[in-house]
Amino acid sequence: MCLVSKNSCFLYFSFLFLLSSCATSKASPLIEQEMRFRPTFQGPTHQWCSKTLLGVCLERSIIEYKFDDKETFERLMEIELVCKVGEKRFRICDGGLCTTERVPTLVVFGIPWKWELKIIEKILVPKDVQRLIDAGAYCAAQGSISEIEMF
Repeated sequence: MCLVSKNSCFLYFSFLFLLSSCATSKASPLIEQEMRFRPTFQGPTHQWCSKTLLGVCLERSIIEYKFDDKETFERLMEIELVCKVGEKRFRICDGGLCTTERVPTLVVFGIPWKWELKIIEKILVPKDVQRLIDAGAYCAAQGSISEIEMF
């Protein structure tokens, strides 16, 4: 039973409920993240809700993945980062994003026997980040739900 008025008790418990429902969260694992290129950042970024209250996002945080950081670049290579730039598919490659084509390197009697990947186009990151922003590029790990829905 409340020692003060019923309205005071209701307000007090409502306030306690709101405080207890305010939550912070961690970003999803890298393999589940969808990334975009944003102004003032030098690599792909992932935006996530870091603080919520009653299911409403109060605060957003941004994680940046810089290509020139060796450890970060290796992590992006491990998940086989794939980006959609316009209608083209780009994969992470040394120093940026590349689109490739499979071309025959050994043809015997008109039949290709050996193939290799040839780089058709390369976008340097961070040098060409504005191009990626203008194209509305977004990226995800190969095989993730986000990547499957890209194309």
